[in-house]
Amino acid sequence: MSKLVYLGRSEIREKLINSELFPEFEVTEITDQNRMVDKSDLNRNDYVLILVDPVKQLYNNLLEQGFKESQIVNVVCTYGAIHGINYLLSSSPIELFITGLSYARGIHEDLLPVEALNLSYAGQDLLLDYCIARHVIETRKANLPKYAIIGLSYYSFNYEFIKTQPSTNNEINSTRWITWPGLVCRYRYLLKYNDVTPIHDLSSHQAPDVSIYLEHTKLYKSPLESLYVVPLPKRIKVINSEMKPFPNERRVEAAIRVSRKYYPDSITVNVRVLDSYLSLLIDNNIKPIIVVHPQHSEYIKHFSPHMVEQFRATMRSLKTKYEFQLFDCFDSGLINDCDYKDADHLNMKAQIEFTEYLSQVIEW
Repeated sequence: MSKLVYLGRSEIREKLINSELFPEFEVTEITDQNRMVDKSDLNRNDYVLILVDPVKQLYNNLLEQGFKESQIVNVVCTYGAIHGINYLLSSSPIELFITGLSYARGIHEDLLPVEALNLSYAGQDLLLDYCIARHVIETRKANLPKYAIIGLSYYSFNYEFIKTQPSTNNEINSTRWITWPGLVCRYRYLLKYNDVTPIHDLSSHQAPDVSIYLEHTKLYKSPLESLYVVPLPKRIKVINSEMKPFPNERRVEAAIRVSRKYYPDSITVNVRVLDSYLSLLIDNNIKPIIVVHPQHSEYIKHFSPHMVEQFRATMRSLKTKYEFQLFDCFDSGLINDCDYKDADHLNMKAQIEFTEYLSQVIEW
């Protein structure tokens, strides 16, 4: 089987190829941004691997050239997802690990006062958080981390990735193609740590794209077996005060859409998962820190009051059973409304501010 690697940054490209990330497949050609993939590539290769941004633009170009979605492999996303998992096999010290949804990606490890590894990811639910925590503890049992940040949102108890429905919305599907390949790859390797729910694989997922991404994971070397990571580019802290304003009506739409995620069965499952997660940490002398990111005032105004109360009641109940630090900043007003890059995520300036805030208020 052959593949075509399509990449623009040569220094990262060569390191990735030499890292044995794809050990069983032949690299027929490494292209750069000066030569577009064309019909001849379609005839000669089974896959096109995208290892450079802009992923969406390249993906659309490849579809126009005749490639099928199943032939286009989003390595940018997937390598970012498995990098941290594989990094656990290194000898580098880790005093804190972070799990959670995309909000927690905004916590900058290098601004914290301890050695930290951010293992959060867009779309990552509590079950995957828990599986990651078990993997961290198993891999680092000789020198366990001291702290764990669990990034939650007010809809975390209502969300299970396995129950995500197919969508006819092109924008949603485009976003999923950017993030889901890496998410599915994590699930494939880490669901073996699941001992709290009946889910053990994603083969029954209702979204057909998931089966494509599961097939793509077979291209990669397992991140659990041996160390092969190469450094990812450092996060560039560009603070742009002239970002295009995000329409408030879209924040309202997002808050209403998320507020409809009320699934009693999922609530029961996720509360049990979080209970097991906290118990796991405490049994291993790891201090749990639950963090809920701030939200824009318009988002807060249109978010479900019932979901807010359900989340807070769950926290109160868990507090009677476990000792953990809780920083619920949902409606705290910590961040100025102008410092949100979209409906519900902080921009770079606000991410730095919030990380610095956490550094100060967490009891280390």
